[in-house]
Amino acid sequence: MILTNFKGIPSIYYPDFESDCVSTSVIKTIKDWLDNTDELMMILMFDDIDFQYIKYWDFDWKYLMDNLPHDWDSILLGFDDVIGAIPFYLHPISSSHSAGPTLINRRYAEKLVRLHFCDGKYNFYRKISNKFWKTDSGFVSYNYFLNHCGMSYALPLFPKHGSMTQDLYYLFWTKVYKHVPREVFFSYTAGCDLDDLILTKGIKRIKLPKYV
Repeated sequence: MILTNFKGIPSIYYPDFESDCVSTSVIKTIKDWLDNTDELMMILMFDDIDFQYIKYWDFDWKYLMDNLPHDWDSILLGFDDVIGAIPFYLHPISSSHSAGPTLINRRYAEKLVRLHFCDGKYNFYRKISNKFWKTDSGFVSYNYFLNHCGMSYALPLFPKHGSMTQDLYYLFWTKVYKHVPREVFFSYTAGCDLDDLILTKGIKRIKLPKYV
């Protein structure tokens, strides 16, 4: 399904699951988008995304786009983390972040298809991956390739329903974000101590940032 009725926001693509392989479905969706549109950006997401925290934002889509790093290929808009740590500010993607709703530009989309669709066939077997997503067989899933093949950054906006870190998103957006200057959330070089904005699964008490 393609949603295009969001003013000022790129088309949002929900990959279908006609294939039993999610990775194949992701590349097929990106390829279809490249072949059938001339749009410069797309958002790719699945149907388990939780949108409830949008009401806590004090920024709009234009502000978000205006404050992205100039060299971005993909922006991970929500994610789980293998080690259970979520930095609640714009940051370069961590090797332990899982895939999630993702904004990608056309240049990066073309690169993903070039890497994973060769001679009319899908290819997800690579010698290079990181320790969190590498398999013994060499198969590399979308959890790695969707965001780890270019200049990728992460913004913790949308958790997945039932995810292991969903409670951290709830805590940040309902309790912490109102104390955080907007420009700090969008800059990992804001000149302040951002360690207080890294929430970890299992933590019992969240200390508010020192600059509040």
